[in-house]
Order: sequence, then structure tokens, then C-alpha cells
Amino acid sequence: LCLISYDPTDIPFQVSTANGVAQNFVGIAGAHLSWVLTLAIGKGAYFLVVLFCFWALAQWSESRKQSIWLKVISGALFFLSACASLALLTGAESSEQFQAGGLVGYFSASILLELFGQAAILVSGAIFFLSLLLATEFMVLPLLIAAVKGIKSLITEGFSRFPTSSKKKPAAEKIRKPQPKLENGKIKSTVGPLVSSSLDKAKKFLGSGKKQGEPRPDVFPRPVIRSTMNKPQPQPPPQATRTVTPTAKGGFKLPSLDLLEDPKRISGQEDVTSAIEEQSRILQDTLTDFGIDAKVVEVEQGPVITRFELQPASGVKVQKITSLQDNIALAMQATSVRILAPIPGKARIGIEVPNAEKQHVSLKEILMSSQWQAMQSKLGFVLGKDAAGETVVADLDKMPHLLIAGSTGSGKTVCVNTIIMSILFRATPEDVRLILIDPKMVELIGYNGLPHLLVPVITDSDKVPSVLAWLVSEMQRRYKVLSENGSRDVEGYNEKIAREQEKKPEGDNSDTREKFPYIVMIIDELADLMMAKGKEIETAIARLAQLARAVGIHMILATQRPSVDVITGLIKANFPARLAFQVASKVDSRTVLDANGADCLLGRGDLLFMDPAKSHLMRGQGAWVTDQEIEGTVSWLKQQAEPVYQEEILKAAKKESGGSQDFRGDEHYEDACRIIVSSGQASVSMLQRRLGLGYTRAARLVDMMEEDGIVGAHRGSKAREVLISPEELAERQNKTEEVKQESHGE
Repeated sequence: LCLISYDPTDIPFQVSTANGVAQNFVGIAGAHLSWVLTLAIGKGAYFLVVLFCFWALAQWSESRKQSIWLKVISGALFFLSACASLALLTGAESSEQFQAGGLVGYFSASILLELFGQAAILVSGAIFFLSLLLATEFMVLPLLIAAVKGIKSLITEGFSRFPTSSKKKPAAEKIRKPQPKLENGKIKSTVGPLVSSSLDKAKKFLGSGKKQGEPRPDVFPRPVIRSTMNKPQPQPPPQATRTVTPTAKGGFKLPSLDLLEDPKRISGQEDVTSAIEEQSRILQDTLTDFGIDAKVVEVEQGPVITRFELQPASGVKVQKITSLQDNIALAMQATSVRILAPIPGKARIGIEVPNAEKQHVSLKEILMSSQWQAMQSKLGFVLGKDAAGETVVADLDKMPHLLIAGSTGSGKTVCVNTIIMSILFRATPEDVRLILIDPKMVELIGYNGLPHLLVPVITDSDKVPSVLAWLVSEMQRRYKVLSENGSRDVEGYNEKIAREQEKKPEGDNSDTREKFPYIVMIIDELADLMMAKGKEIETAIARLAQLARAVGIHMILATQRPSVDVITGLIKANFPARLAFQVASKVDSRTVLDANGADCLLGRGDLLFMDPAKSHLMRGQGAWVTDQEIEGTVSWLKQQAEPVYQEEILKAAKKESGGSQDFRGDEHYEDACRIIVSSGQASVSMLQRRLGLGYTRAARLVDMMEEDGIVGAHRGSKAREVLISPEELAERQNKTEEVKQESHGE
């Protein structure tokens, strides 16, 4: 509008007497804008309007989007060549050149004339048309082709109206060929015998008519794309309040989902279809370069990876595709690619490629899903989402035990926290009791004080064998009770007790039988325990894994070192359900899953799940739970009830560890105490020299002295303070010896 209504008299500093009111359609702003454009690029300013229109059409169309730098460079070349061409076409007069192409056209035309002479107009015209194709994102070429086809069709229709002999057919009718039809995923040709023979000759010449498959179609088939990136977030269902009275007065309420953070909305994922189609084209072209005839028929996009499902032609060996894993990763510009050959239940091969942007999977999002609401088991827990973006939940009661392995930072501990939180949001202390073992002393310590705990979180490795021994004895006791009551498992026994209690009249307390809650033992780092008490722990774990399912005792073992000395054959044989995060090598992957694949995972929650109810591995993205969510949920549960610890486990653990009564089982502890007290200096280096110990063992002896009240706390660069005298130490050791003799006599 401002260009077509440009009037030089609107500009005050260009004419002596300017218009009082701007005559430009866009006012004074339009007058100055049109003056600047006319001065700079002359009549080439009208090309600016056309170029902007093309860019707008490209944004609304499904054409391939170019980079912004290509647009800027091609647009600059377009205006330089356009202005130069306008200036050259007007003639030799400098004033006319200036009016036609502006300052840009005048100087551009001068440079081209100096360099190319009379051929300057040809050079500027060539640059003009080439930059036009780039600047308009190749939209001009299809328009020109469509225009030529339209003119050709009009001419053909005009000639067809003239009367012709019945013996001679029109030329257009002769070359008209039927189009191929797509039937059941294959191209069914409907051409005549003459055309079919010509196609056969062409296929033999091009090498595409092999027996291994059908000829590849010229047009790229658009695969079926299933993406969950823009699914609407589920709304939380009304929280049902269940009240029971296990350990809290006034009833126990399950935690609300309001304690968890809301799922994050996904932004910037509106246009993923074109990118997926481009990746599908690259994948198919890569396979074609290696002589493999296959096409992408379906694409499933999950939160972390995208799975491209390939339909290989008949006669193509699967090994030919699996051997190209690195080549496919190079072509797709991916860090790693996992090939699933074949996809279980399908005659297809899956190519799993990491997404450019990963989707966050929150715990609250899974707990609001219909899959979780439909699960009735008290031992159900959340895993996350699979490769297709569908919610994945599991039931520990059906597994019945779970082995988790993964390197540091791969998401193993987050998965353990997710499992614990899932149980806390579904089960009361009357339903499920927990035993948490954390040798690292930092991962599970936040659950202390939880009413679901049978004992406080165990961080001392020396206490673990006694806890496992108690579990074995509890398993035997439960089996005896089930046998006396004629029940096959804990669920049937609890239902039987509930039915009998309902039939009893009020006030009748003759039946003292108690319901058995499920017991879940979670070990966060198995490798540390196996190094300290390997034989005892392996035997107890194997026995519990073989027999404890029927009596409601389940185990979850996690380790960051999945080697054969940690995950032994005896443990592995009794843990059919396994969960693998990213590991260091294929050897570790085969140790955990009996198959490769875990070494190709991306880390940070990317997992492979071996479900005993299924015959294949499931890849997914684990749910994320924050420390704030854990702290808020545990604090809320602590207000509901106080923990009721099992005294037998505490006594057994205390007897096993011994404390200061048995000097922690270290043969040098007593001598170390005498040396420290007699010298008056709690020096680790002195213990190393006097007793010939290593630094770690000597430092551990000093730490045990601190726990027994012999020396003070660590004070940085200063030495620890010795708190007792040699006489007090001798008296304490004499009492300990008497206790040992009495216990030995008993």
C-alpha cells in the first residue's frame, strides 16, 4: 500500500514545499518507508512484497522448511540481482538506472558491467532466477510445471474435439497408462502385456527385478505415524479415601496425588510429522544404497526414542540389516541405534532412533493413567512409558522378584524410588511392610520413620545376614500357618480370615489369628554386600527367591556392577523379571538380560524390561520422581502413624553387629583401642605403623571407636580427642569378656 501510493512531496526534506497531510495510504510512516525502499532498491521494492507472500505460503504449506541462513543469503542475492537487472534494462542513463534499481541496483550494475561487459545482463538474470528458486523454497518450479501441464492439457483437449478416423486413435489415448494400485501393501500392476514386458526389461537393466522383492515405487510411501508427544494430559481421578486401623489411631489415609508435581506440558512438538517423514526417507535410502529392498510402513514415537518399522521384501536376510547398525546410525545422525529384528509378533524389523528432544515422564502422570487405576494389586508399581508412549505398570506379586542393573547415573536409584513411592500411594502398613537395605547410606535414608518399615533403613552390611536369616525363619513360620489353615498362598489365607471374622458375632475375640502383610525387601546396592558377605547372602537370597512367593515375601535387588560374581548363576536363575538400564558393555548386557541391547541405551531412565509373562524385551523410559516429592510424601505418612518395628530383627541385627560388646568382629580392634588410649592420640597413621594395617582398615577402627565413645568426633586437621582413660578401657574389656563367656556357655 505504501509503495503504490508513494508521493515524493510527502517527504519534507526532499522538496521545498511538502504536503501538509501525507497523501500516502499508510500515513506518514508509509511515506517514509516507501521513500527509503525506493531510494535503496528502486522498483525492486515490489519484489519484496512477492517474496514475503511466497514465504507466507511456505509456512502454511507442507513444503520442506529451509534454514533461516539459506533464506537470508538467497534473499540478499535475489534483491541484488533484481535491482541490477532493472538498472541494466533501463539503459545507460545513470538517473534512470538510479530510479529503477535504487542505490543497490546502480552500484551492482556498475560492478557487473565492469566485470562482464555486455554479458552483465545475462549474469544478473541467471543469478536472479537461481536465487528466486532458493528464496521461494523451490515453490516457483512446481508452479511453472503445473502451468506448463495446464497449457498442455488445454491444447490436448482442443485437438481431441476435431473429428478423427475410427481406425486411428488420438495420440493422447495411445500413451495413457493405468496407474498401479496398492493392494495389501504390495503394488498390483494393471498395465497391458506390452507395457509389462517393457517394465521387465527395465527392471533387469536396472537390477531391481531380483527375486528378493518387488520393485521399489517411485513415490515414497508415507508411513503410518503414531506419536504421543501431543496427547492431552490425563486428569486426576477423585481420590478415594480408604480408612484402616493398622498402626494409627483414628484410621490411616492413603496419600493424595496433590503431593506430587504436575506433569510438564510439551511445547514445540506441533510439527513432528515432516521431520519423521524425512528420517524415514533417509533410512529407506540408506538401505537402498546397500542393496536392501525395504520400506518404512509404520513409525511409533515415544518419549525418548522413535521406532521405525521396516517391511523387508521377500528374500531379504535379517542379518543384512542388523549388520548395518553403525551405518544406519551415521546416516540418521544418531548417537546410537538399536535394531529389533524381528519385532515380536510382527513380520517387521524395528529401528529405534533417539529423539532430538526427550519428553519428561512424571510419576503423577502415570498414577493418573487408566492402566494404573485398573490395577488392583497391592504390589503394583510404576515403570514409565514404552517406546510407543503407552503407560507401563507392573505387578511384583506376579514376578515375583525383580533384579535391577545399570551403571552410575543411568536411572537405577530413581527407579527404586519410583517403585517405593508407587507402593506407598496404594498400600497401607497393614497391606505391605518394607525392609530397605542401603549400603551406600545416602539413597534410601530419607524413608526412615516411615510407618511401612519393619526396621529402620539398614546401612550396615554386617546386619544384612541376620535380616535375611529372619526373613527365612518368617517364611518357614508362614508356611506352617498356611499348612495348618489349608491355604495355598497369603492372599487366600487373608481372604479366609476376613470371611471368618465377618461371620463372628460382635465382641467375640476368640480367634487370634492375624493377617499376613506382604513383605518387600529392597537392596539398593547388591555388589557391596556380595563383596562383604557373599556366601551367606547368596544362599539366603536364593532360598527366599525359590520359596517366598506363596507366603507374600518379595525381593528387589539393584546393582551398578552387573558382573558374574555379583549376579551369580544361582541368583539369576531365580529372578526371571529383570530391569536393565544403560551398562558399559555387551558382556554386562548379556549377564543381566541374556541378550545384547542394554549397552545401546541412552541413560537417564532409558530401560529394557524383561517381563516373565512375555517372551521379548520391552524398551521404555522410566518415570521421574524428585527428592521434594519423596520428602513431602514421607512427611505426610509420618503424620498418619508411627512405625512399629519388628523387635526380633533389631535384636538379631544387634547381636550380629555386636557393637562394642564383641569389638565388631575385628581381631585388631582390642589392640587398636589400647594403643590409642595409652598414647592419648587418635592417629590413623600410628595404627598403620604399629599394627601393620592399611589406611582403610585403620580408619574404620577409629570410626568404630568413635561410635563406642572411646574417641571424639573428627575435627579436621586436629587429632581426635581420647575420651576415656586406660583404666576405664580395661574395665570395659573385662566386662565384655564376661559377656562373651556367658553367651558361649548358654
